[in-house]
Amino acid sequence: MRFERLFTKLFCQPVLLEDSARIGFEMALLGLMNGDSLPPGLAASFDLRKQSPDSMKKRTDGLLEIQGDTAIIHIDGAIDKHLSAFEAWCYDATDLNDVDRALAQAASNNEISNVLLAINSPGGSLTGVPETADRIADLSNSKNVFAFTDAQCCSAAYWLASACDQVFATSSAQVGSIGVYLALLDQSRRLEDMGIKIETIKDGKLKAAGAQWKTLTDDEKAHFQQTINDIGTMFRAAVNSKRPDVSIDTMQGQSFIGQKALDAGLVDSLVKDRDAAIAQF
Repeated sequence: MRFERLFTKLFCQPVLLEDSARIGFEMALLGLMNGDSLPPGLAASFDLRKQSPDSMKKRTDGLLEIQGDTAIIHIDGAIDKHLSAFEAWCYDATDLNDVDRALAQAASNNEISNVLLAINSPGGSLTGVPETADRIADLSNSKNVFAFTDAQCCSAAYWLASACDQVFATSSAQVGSIGVYLALLDQSRRLEDMGIKIETIKDGKLKAAGAQWKTLTDDEKAHFQQTINDIGTMFRAAVNSKRPDVSIDTMQGQSFIGQKALDAGLVDSLVKDRDAAIAQF
């Protein structure tokens, strides 16, 4: 079984993810790498990349719920794009390709006036999030688009929610975590203790930056820090585009519970449940 892509996502790429969720994902991945068993039948689908129209429709239908003139799009678990079956299972993830198709269906349905993003997510990868957020913002020009959470709406998930006209949450919901980080695994000491030395022959001073067998140079650290800074700036600008009163102090990677999220301007109203949010329209 190949785990390279998941390992790369967690240990080599920027993530917009709550720390507690990351720990769970690491445990799941490392357990599988150490031989934990997979659900029956799942392994056979790992190498299937091309989806049939029926398969795409089934996945989109799994997210999209229609209640009268309201389309509910469910965004649960980690957020990512172009997920394999294994990734979706391991991280209990939502593929942004499916969310984009659900948004398109809601946009083309003239009987739909309202679109609700029902979110329970700790966040995920950067890939695809700004583009889906733009689609949500575009949809708000023709329909009422709002988000609701009664659990978690953090990091990448909040980036999506911030593109909505309004955000509703319950009093115990966790909201925010506006920020990005990169966790690079340095195994150089372990390799040294094992008597292993890796020589790197490269062209370009930043080639092989972040490789596990070597400690970062100052130039490499500066490069990665600038990348993270750029993503963080983009994230905060996206939030402030519809919520200009959210302060820089609120966007330092922390999350807020219920009333605190309301006080910080991250949500527009506290409600008791999803039906109460829908009733606003």
